[in-house]
Amino acid sequence: TEKVYSEIGRLKRADGSRPLVAVAGCVAQAEGAEIMARAPAVGLVVGPQAYHRLPELVAKAANGTRAIDTEMPATLKFAALPARRKVAPSAFLTVQEGCDKFCTYCVVPYTR
Repeated sequence: TEKVYSEIGRLKRADGSRPLVAVAGCVAQAEGAEIMARAPAVGLVVGPQAYHRLPELVAKAANGTRAIDTEMPATLKFAALPARRKVAPSAFLTVQEGCDKFCTYCVVPYTR
């Protein structure tokens, strides 16, 4: 987690200005609003359950409003995708939401 904050502090353009910084994924999910508090350069924090909202959230952050979505709603985010086949039951499951192997380098199981 501290590596994220360290990298955020290093981000800047050649002219010294700061780009729009987004933190996404499992660490964003785990840290949530704490990222915004500790890293003022961050304009967007988004967890794995909200990836489908990225265009909307990026537009909001680009307009100067800091955006955060780390909710874990029980909604069907894949409902808009077309069915791949009509044979046997199937489902979409991303690693961020489905793995519980507790690998030493991974924060995923601890964020659920």
